[in-house]
Amino acid sequence: MAAMTLTNQTLPQGQPNGFEEIKKYLTQITDEIATADVLTSYMTPNPALFQASKEAGVFSVPTLSLSGLGNYSKFKGSPLGAVSSEFTDYRLRFDRARSFVLDGVDMMQQNGLIRGTAVLSEFMRLSVVPEIDVTRLSTCADTAIEAQNTKEITPSKASFLSDITEAITKVKINLKHKGATGMKIHINDKYMSVLENSSEYTRTKGIDTGYRKLDTGVDMINDAEIIWTPSDYMYSAYDYASGISDQEPATAADVPTGGFSPKDDASEVAVLIVAQGVANGLVASEASQIFAPGTVPGIINSTWLDYRIYHDCLIMKNKVGGLYALTAPSA
Repeated sequence: MAAMTLTNQTLPQGQPNGFEEIKKYLTQITDEIATADVLTSYMTPNPALFQASKEAGVFSVPTLSLSGLGNYSKFKGSPLGAVSSEFTDYRLRFDRARSFVLDGVDMMQQNGLIRGTAVLSEFMRLSVVPEIDVTRLSTCADTAIEAQNTKEITPSKASFLSDITEAITKVKINLKHKGATGMKIHINDKYMSVLENSSEYTRTKGIDTGYRKLDTGVDMINDAEIIWTPSDYMYSAYDYASGISDQEPATAADVPTGGFSPKDDASEVAVLIVAQGVANGLVASEASQIFAPGTVPGIINSTWLDYRIYHDCLIMKNKVGGLYALTAPSA
């Protein structure tokens, strides 16, 4: 039979109940998709800075206090300093999950296209990855606004670039230029044409192997990388649907969709600047499991697929100045 490709893995068709094979790929596939698709992967924290607490979903975050430099003495050597550390427990806010029941007959009739690995791959791309991104981005935006590291602008071709460069400068000043390298600029893709057609810079025409071309694309501003970000990711706050129904759904259409949506009072973000090491995307646990027909009570001829992720975004208190949000006027 022909082969089916998921990410860079090739799985044989026509074996919808090959659970040992499917289990082998579940973790690898989720890792590959998350690595490739998450826009905020740069927020993955240094594991040495965080340690899991004994309680599920809680991280202990250290804060160090150190003595400054003193005068060196030829007779006594270096002056003795003091080191103290304080650990603060931080509880993750989002314990999210979803299960799918895959009918055995459907899996056979559709030639394996609804097998567990395919469902999980699509679920990761369409639901999990976007929720991870909006959680991190909205936490950064909300923190910046609360700290008054924000300015409301009306993006226009005549001033958008200046607004962004001014915000970058403010971040550098806030951080005393520490951590300025590796800065990321999330720009709402609604305003892509505003920046790329800006009247504030001169476009250059390049000639390569005889072809004349005009490139209006913008990838970096003042050594800060631009990450073009979907407009529905760029809000300061979101509602997270429970996805739970009080009654058993009669049809697939009756199942609560879950997911997330911007809050009614959320600010639309045109530009979000995030300096290096400011935001930390924490994941306490991320697991997927698949159960063969007959192994889950009440599920006789179907496959049960379960996914769970416990996640959040932590902003370091002493680095809040490394965030800046340019918000768009309310509609």
